[in-house]
Amino acid sequence: MTMGAHSDNVTAGTDATEEFGSVAVAEPQDTDSTSSTGTASTGRKLRKPVLAVAAALAVALVAGGSIAAAMNKTVTITVDGQAQEISTFSGSVSGALESAGLSVSEHDMLAPAADTAIQDGSQIAIERGRLLTLSIDGQTREVWTTADTVEEALTELGQNPASYTLSADRSREIPLDGLALSAETIHSATVADGAGAAEGVQSSAETVGALLAERGITLGELDTVAPAAETPLSDGLQIAVTRVAKTTVTEQVDVPQPADQQVEDSSATVGTSTVTQQGTAGKDQVTYEVTSTNGAETSKVETGRSPLTAAQPTIVSVGTKEPVKVSAPAQSSSRSSQSQSASSESSSRSASSAQSSAPAQESASSSSSSSSTPAPSSSGSSGINWDGIAQCESTNNWSINTGNGYYGGLQFDIPTWNSGGGSQYASRPDLASREQQIAVAENVAATRGSSPWACASHG
Repeated sequence: MTMGAHSDNVTAGTDATEEFGSVAVAEPQDTDSTSSTGTASTGRKLRKPVLAVAAALAVALVAGGSIAAAMNKTVTITVDGQAQEISTFSGSVSGALESAGLSVSEHDMLAPAADTAIQDGSQIAIERGRLLTLSIDGQTREVWTTADTVEEALTELGQNPASYTLSADRSREIPLDGLALSAETIHSATVADGAGAAEGVQSSAETVGALLAERGITLGELDTVAPAAETPLSDGLQIAVTRVAKTTVTEQVDVPQPADQQVEDSSATVGTSTVTQQGTAGKDQVTYEVTSTNGAETSKVETGRSPLTAAQPTIVSVGTKEPVKVSAPAQSSSRSSQSQSASSESSSRSASSAQSSAPAQESASSSSSSSSTPAPSSSGSSGINWDGIAQCESTNNWSINTGNGYYGGLQFDIPTWNSGGGSQYASRPDLASREQQIAVAENVAATRGSSPWACASHG
């Protein structure tokens, strides 16, 4: 059809001839033919070149259409997973991207390369680069990545996402305009709080103190933690919290009886003693500061004391007065003189009157008998009349105990009783027999005479 149309046009007149005259090529002329055929021959000679040119032009148009059809390609371009198909006459990847209106930056990933030849059905992929500002344990760096998500980006960087506490979810997409991400390394440690058992923990806290705060563990004023709170957290670190408490308690405690005391008594005879105050233990109210560590008492310090019942010593009054001594021979001489006087008188009366009445003789005999009667006999070798002393001291009550510190018929005090060997008989004189008390008295008299007994001076 095209070519036919081009033939009709050319045959129609001289204009078409002029249009193609510049490209047409004329054939050589035959003189004989020219002269014999005339004008008609000339017309036929002109039509052949025109038809040849028209046919050539038609062939060229058909061939050009076929070539153009052969150069057009359908190419699939995928950008960050989103695919689109385009048609292009370009023979390379870069040409196809230009046809699609796409550009690639230095941080993008393109496959295949830009200068790679393409054909119909070729696949082109672009992964856009994204700026990731990454801070790991406080160390910050900027990296370009073509990963779509946080998890993919960390994996590309050789980091295990599970080893960190992240500021963004692992599955979060990284936008084209970039993302700031912080990651804190997760450490495994153990924490023992007070007397409790150690507990394994995992945390991305930077220090021991931060870990305790993260777990809600607070330290009291006296509590301690080891290692120190500012110690960096690391794998395998053992953390111990020591709980320390101080309390105040009040208790009643016994106070021992003080040592016995002796006081001198100038009104009492030497060798005598009297218990004037019986000793007793006392009781105090004592205040303590008690320190406990992890619930166990570790120290107890007295901080105050006040007496409830005062402790009393036993007080013994010891006599210092020297006894008055009366000479026994003087008394015997006096009695002898009186006896001789009575005998002389009786003899005088007998000589002057031979006729003495019976009553007078009886009286003289009675007087003579009285003067010659001996004193009561001594109870021991000392010659001391112990019964007479006992009569004076205790009215001869050998088992008397009045509670005044003196005991028995001879009124021994305990020190004198023991010094004379009385403890071999009984713990107190009043518990011993009369004979045992006299035996002890003889022992005492052997070294001290009768000075311990005031009554001896009145015998």
